[in-house]
Amino acid sequence: MISIKTDKEAAAIRRSCVLAANLLQQVVKRIEPGISLREIDALAAKLMKEHGARSPFLGYRGFPGHTCISVNEEVVHGTPRDRKVQYGDIVSVDLGVIYECWVGDTATTVAIGMAALACLKKVRLV
Repeated sequence: MISIKTDKEAAAIRRSCVLAANLLQQVVKRIEPGISLREIDALAAKLMKEHGARSPFLGYRGFPGHTCISVNEEVVHGTPRDRKVQYGDIVSVDLGVIYECWVGDTATTVAIGMAALACLKKVRLV
């Protein structure tokens, strides 16, 4: 059943989504060769806490991270781990927040260096 949201609820949902997008931008700016996926996840967790939000992913069906991070050929919902980002990697980050009782969820993919950017240009989306 779909429930129609009130204007007040819709505004709260929007704030949650805007926060998620802003936090994702901050996290992505810090991704560079040598940073581990765990460090990326820890940064996201710190930023969420600073803004009064929490992750909807952490603990969901036992998931151990605040974010989902996938590298290169990994499809989606990768687990943050000790793997370090390398020049040429393609890194996808899915970041969600629970804020004001609503979930905002967003994701992006970044190319680490020019070699990775060239690979992304070859990818065909179907």
